[in-house]
Amino acid sequence: MANQPDDGDGGGTPSPSTPPEVKKGISKVAPESQAKLSERDDEKREEEGQSESLLERWKLYAQISELGMVARRFFVKNMTDGILTTLGVVIGFFVGYLNNPSEVQSTNIIVLPGIGTAVAMCVSGVLASYMTESAERRKALLELRQDMVLLDIEKEEEAARKKKRKRRKSRTLQEKAERFATITASLIDGFSPFVAALVVLIPFYWPGDDQLWQYMTSIILTCILLFLLGSYLGRLSKVNYIVYGLKMVMMGVITLVIMIALGQV
Repeated sequence: MANQPDDGDGGGTPSPSTPPEVKKGISKVAPESQAKLSERDDEKREEEGQSESLLERWKLYAQISELGMVARRFFVKNMTDGILTTLGVVIGFFVGYLNNPSEVQSTNIIVLPGIGTAVAMCVSGVLASYMTESAERRKALLELRQDMVLLDIEKEEEAARKKKRKRRKSRTLQEKAERFATITASLIDGFSPFVAALVVLIPFYWPGDDQLWQYMTSIILTCILLFLLGSYLGRLSKVNYIVYGLKMVMMGVITLVIMIALGQV
């Protein structure tokens, strides 16, 4: 009787063998799966490498876009506008009070025009500043891209290809930084006068019979805000901050004198 070949070890149960077609399929699929896993690992490593805190990212954007100078300028300028504009509204009613002290004015008559003015300044500041800053920064970005193209033409093909990759990354970062600066500057431009106006109107939020006290408190708050802004500018420019603060207070005093003079005409 002819001997039959054993499939197993020592003539036991034959072990299942993998068909060649399946082996071929595995050999095709495995490298693709490995490549995908490798790509995912690379992406994960990239994300982990870029997983810096939001605050650090904002600081980086601010440095790239030079946001600090623009933000400070918008903050001081527009807060001063908000203070003096609201002071003008308050002084207008104050002149009416001086002409007829016995007549009690409703606080709503003073607060509503003041808040309306503050809201108008906030909306116009945010939208107008966003459109202006967006246009200016887009123009600067386009000029930067043109400079990059000119540099690429002058470089050798291989060197230009390598640098182009680096520039593409930095360009994306530049675009993000410019957008961040535009939005931040717009919010500062709009909300700084709004907050200033609300502070000037604080004494009128609570109704009371002593309206002279409310007007005087509002004027004192205005002078304090102006002095703080002036002191801030003085410290930035490394000069006597008290002198700078007093100069800003003089702006409020001049506004007060002009409004009272106009009310007496």
